[in-house]
Amino acid sequence: MNRIIYFAPLASLPLMALAQQNSDESMKTDNPYVAAVLIFIVVLAVAVALVSYFRLRTRGRVTAGIVFAVLGWLITAPICISAGVNTYVSLAIASVSAALLGFIVVRHGQVLASIFRRNDAERIDADED
Repeated sequence: MNRIIYFAPLASLPLMALAQQNSDESMKTDNPYVAAVLIFIVVLAVAVALVSYFRLRTRGRVTAGIVFAVLGWLITAPICISAGVNTYVSLAIASVSAALLGFIVVRHGQVLASIFRRNDAERIDADED
């Protein structure tokens, strides 16, 4: 749990991508593509941290990948649309980002989570005996 606190500053990255240009367009972003990349990085970091913390296996990683892909899509699409990007392009960016996020969490989540477990003791399952 102590290592998850290191991800707290990552939560502000999408907010840093949003810039207040004037009072009429307060939630319009300067660069929606950078915002999409930052959202992808934050959601991936949180997903990998949860995979590491709960030591999720294949079924858990699939569930986490789907949940965080949907969450990333729900955040990325409205930000891109509100930035003035074409609706179809915004949905395509959000869909590609979500699919890539889900694939990385499911396929490489355990390898990425091993970064957090370098100094931890080996997991012991007493039920396997």
